[in-house]
Amino acid sequence: MLSEQIKGKIDILMISETKIDNSFPTGQFFIRNYKTPYRVDRTSNGGGIMLYIRKIFFITLLKLIKI
Repeated sequence: MLSEQIKGKIDILMISETKIDNSFPTGQFFIRNYKTPYRVDRTSNGGGIMLYIRKIFFITLLKLIKI
C-alpha cells in the first residue's frame, strides 16, 4: 500500500501517468497526514498527474497560463 511505503519518509510526492479521470472520486486517494491530493486528470490523449504534499507545509497553488 502506498501510504505505508511513504509514511514519514516523503514530504512531496508526484505521480505521473495516473490514467485516472473524473470517474474516480478524490476521496479514494486520501493519505493520512497529507493534504487532499492535487489532480490533473487524464485527457483523451492520456496522462494524468497527482501531487501529494504533507500537511506540515503551507503552499500556494499557482495557476499556469498559456502565452
